[in-house]
Amino acid sequence: MRRSALIGSVVALVALAIAPAADANSFHVTCSQARIANDDPIVFPGKPGAAHRHVFFGSRSVRANATTQSLRRGSTTCADRADTASYWAPSLEVRGRMRAGTLTAYYQRAGKARAAAPPSGLRVIAGDMHATSPQAMTVTSWQCTGTGGVRGARSGRQLRRVPSDCQRGQWLSAWIRFPDCWNGRDLDSSDHRSHMAYSAGGLCPSTHPVALMKLVLRITWPTRPTSEQSVRLGGNMLAATGMHADFWNAWNQPALEQLRWDCIEVARPCGAVGAAAVPTPVTLPVTTPATM
Repeated sequence: MRRSALIGSVVALVALAIAPAADANSFHVTCSQARIANDDPIVFPGKPGAAHRHVFFGSRSVRANATTQSLRRGSTTCADRADTASYWAPSLEVRGRMRAGTLTAYYQRAGKARAAAPPSGLRVIAGDMHATSPQAMTVTSWQCTGTGGVRGARSGRQLRRVPSDCQRGQWLSAWIRFPDCWNGRDLDSSDHRSHMAYSAGGLCPSTHPVALMKLVLRITWPTRPTSEQSVRLGGNMLAATGMHADFWNAWNQPALEQLRWDCIEVARPCGAVGAAAVPTPVTLPVTTPATM
């Protein structure tokens, strides 16, 4: 009995650590879909159609040949009009049908003494599309959420390594957590990962000394899968092993810096930012041939 209780306590603590919490040192912005295309401006820059199918959120001007300036010049699907960054992840199909989703980007201090805003033009990838086993829940996880909001997100009781069968009245969500320590020099790297690292216990490694706000994405699809096997990602990837996401910082940088000060540094509980309402997700046309 004691062992079972101890194991349960450890699992609960781990889940608490990886579940985004609406604490005082955070803010979040919600974005609807902007584009669906077989593009990846970070991995395959200037090569339209070279990637598996991605769904893009945020800047409407995202293309395979995107630049920070071109992203910033476009309008945005995010509630905060200053958020012209681009966020993208593989498309999601349930029982062979592609589903439209809504993204919420959480920016947090995440236990660090200080947390700078990501520099303008920073490009980051989280998750590994080449994983052969379920990824660590500190990077990606899945959850069945209530249609009126996330249930159990703070307690983490519903966070799982793989998509599960959601109950009536629940929708499927994926969580993706980005590295939050920067080497202070490079906005990208040849493998698109080496310039970033994950913090541990609120501290960054000496190789990546610049502590940034932690970015955590939640993508929610209004669908109720009945099994893990019914869910596929773009490129015919399994959801548990292939989930990943990309971020290109093209925010209006002064606005992002102000949010960092107001919500991260001053410890004000900002919650959702942006006055504009995010429209109900709709299925968008695929702008390049979508091969799974």
